[in-house]
Amino acid sequence: MNTEEDKKNITKDDFEKEATKANVKNESLTEEQNDLQNQTLNANDTDDTDDTNDAKKNSEAEERPQVKPKKKGAFLRFIFRTFLMILFILLCIGAYVGYDAWRFMSTPAEKEGREVSIFVEPGTTLDQLAKVLLKEKVISDAFRFKLLAQIQKKSGLLKTGEFAVNSAWTPEQVLNHLIYGKPVLHRLVIREGLPYWEVAKIVEEAGFANATDFIAIVQDKQFLNKNYITFPTAEGFLFPSTYLLQKRPQIKKEDAEKLASLMIKTFWEKNLPLLKELVAQKNKEAGLEMTKKIAIETAIFLVNTDYSKGQFSGTNSTTPVIPISPISSVDNNNSLTINNSSILSGNTTQKPTALASGGNNTAKVISPSVLFQDKNKNVVNSTPEKTPEKNAMSVEIQEVINAIGVEKLNDLIILASLVEKETAVAEERPKVAGVYANRIAKKMTLDCDPTIIYGVGPSFQGSITKKQLNDAQNRYNTYQHAGMPPGPICSPGLASIKAALKPELHKYLFFVATGKPDGSHTFSENYDDHKKAVKIYRQTTR
Repeated sequence: MNTEEDKKNITKDDFEKEATKANVKNESLTEEQNDLQNQTLNANDTDDTDDTNDAKKNSEAEERPQVKPKKKGAFLRFIFRTFLMILFILLCIGAYVGYDAWRFMSTPAEKEGREVSIFVEPGTTLDQLAKVLLKEKVISDAFRFKLLAQIQKKSGLLKTGEFAVNSAWTPEQVLNHLIYGKPVLHRLVIREGLPYWEVAKIVEEAGFANATDFIAIVQDKQFLNKNYITFPTAEGFLFPSTYLLQKRPQIKKEDAEKLASLMIKTFWEKNLPLLKELVAQKNKEAGLEMTKKIAIETAIFLVNTDYSKGQFSGTNSTTPVIPISPISSVDNNNSLTINNSSILSGNTTQKPTALASGGNNTAKVISPSVLFQDKNKNVVNSTPEKTPEKNAMSVEIQEVINAIGVEKLNDLIILASLVEKETAVAEERPKVAGVYANRIAKKMTLDCDPTIIYGVGPSFQGSITKKQLNDAQNRYNTYQHAGMPPGPICSPGLASIKAALKPELHKYLFFVATGKPDGSHTFSENYDDHKKAVKIYRQTTR
């Protein structure tokens, strides 16, 4: 019973559920139909409204002229988007360029540095320099290096010369060194007492000029004239010193002239003050000499004038006339001797007579200088064919030469070269100069061994032979030819020039080496003492 009742209940329940579902579906369909109806009504209303609006627009359009619609907003948006994109690209490029520049400027070409010599010739461009630096691996990029120089406005500030740079430097360090750094200077040492051909050899070995070019220029007549040198060569004027010079990567012919000019310029710079002192002393002595001569002529005039007869030097005036014309007659010892008996009373045409030995009434005036006498004959190239370029120094040089005289200046340089070659002992130089001054005064031959060696030339080797000693064809042989040699036998130093300007006053006529390690000499007043000194020297050097 229960089971059948249960089945009936289940069947009834199922029927109710199915009926409920059907009701729900019907309601949903009804709602959907209502929605569709509403949408249809709204659409109809919208169409009516649109029709009304279209009618209004058409009527308005008929009343006013037609204008094409503009898409202004879309165009502006396009421009703005393009601008942002370009800006973004530029920022990216700028960031990359900045990073690349920082990396280039902060990164050396090589981690382990090495020193490299860079030669910047006159006229070298930034592009050429950058290529050289890149080739030598001092920088990693030539274009970036040029760009760095241009940005910093340093492309036109490059200096010429040789520069030592390091491959471990940053590009900016390399650039700054080439602009603000000091060029490399090389030492050239020219010792005192060298002849010009040995100077040329040293110059070539040091890499500053070719020896052949140097020898040619120091013998060039136009070059010598330009530098106020009247000798056949520039011997004596290539001033010995230590020079700090720049080098070229390749030696050129004009390098020899520049170097020789520098040496000669240094000679004048060092010696002009000394020569000016000589000029001042000469002027002072000339004033004293003129005063003495005027006093002598005045005394002679007064002694020989007969006042009782009214004879006043050939005039009837009652006032004596004092002659002031200089007396030109001197003896071979550079002394003036006047014999007043030769001047006749009233005879104005007779001049005082110079005698080798005077009578009882004589007046003697000694010249203050024996070595540097006025010589107006046989002066080689005393007048330059072409006036050298004028500057402050050249004007001073010309004034000094005019005041001293070409031959006196030449004698000075020659004597200084003899002193330089004869002794290396500083305190002996004035004494050696004094020996040659005494021998010149006595008209003795100088007997200077170094002059023979110089006359033989670069081919000389070993010791002086008897044949060379007796060779009269050697113009520099001071055993065979009296007086000074034709020119200097080396370029003397400043100490020897000072000694030649102020020779020591003594009576020595000879000197010979002692043979001691200090290079000193024994000085003698006569030949017998000199022979004894020579004997001692030979015994010492055995």
